[in-house]
Amino acid sequence: MGSTTSPHYRNSTNRPANFTSGHEMSQAKPKKSAIKADKNNFFGQKGPTAPDTLRPPMQDGDENYSMEYTPQTAETPSPQDGLTRDYFEKAMEAMANKLIHTWQSTADQIKQEVRDLSSRTSRVEQQCQNITSQQSTTKGVLNNLQKQMEAMEAPTLRRRREFQQVTAALQRQGIRFRWGYPTKIILTHQGETKFLSTPEEGLQALTAWGIPTSTEKGTQPTTRQSRRTQEA
Repeated sequence: MGSTTSPHYRNSTNRPANFTSGHEMSQAKPKKSAIKADKNNFFGQKGPTAPDTLRPPMQDGDENYSMEYTPQTAETPSPQDGLTRDYFEKAMEAMANKLIHTWQSTADQIKQEVRDLSSRTSRVEQQCQNITSQQSTTKGVLNNLQKQMEAMEAPTLRRRREFQQVTAALQRQGIRFRWGYPTKIILTHQGETKFLSTPEEGLQALTAWGIPTSTEKGTQPTTRQSRRTQEA
């Protein structure tokens, strides 16, 4: 029994020229204009396509083709990231403030030390000037004192030179004596203490003791010897 339904166009000879089967439609590649139109309709806008990320063009053999849109959105920072950033910013600010304070205090300390050193240096210089002036004054005073002492001792030394013959004889015999004031010789010999105020008394005492005298000049008493004999 012959079928009254529409004939199956399995053979290309029995189907119309503009007929396309479902399998061929699934295998067919869509046109670029259709893709652009679908994209514009998806965004609800017209004009050039937006620079969004689309799926790569459909390849041959893709049966279920669909448009996929992946929007590029900015990453929303989490509250933890904000707290961490604030913590590090505050820590860096505190460290910078601490370093600035340290540098300022160090600079102030160095300035104070420089001022103290300058003050001490000025005081030392002033003391050196005072010492120098006092030294020059003291030197002049000492020179004057020495001249005065020499002037005061001049008569005494002149008087002692008159006892040179007596003192030379006593020194040759090893007899110790000392000078008294005013000019006189004090000695102890043979258990007897003698005070010889003049050269004549000295010569008489030497003759009485049997001590020979000589015409040679005795040792001239110096200022040091006279002081030592006076202290004895």
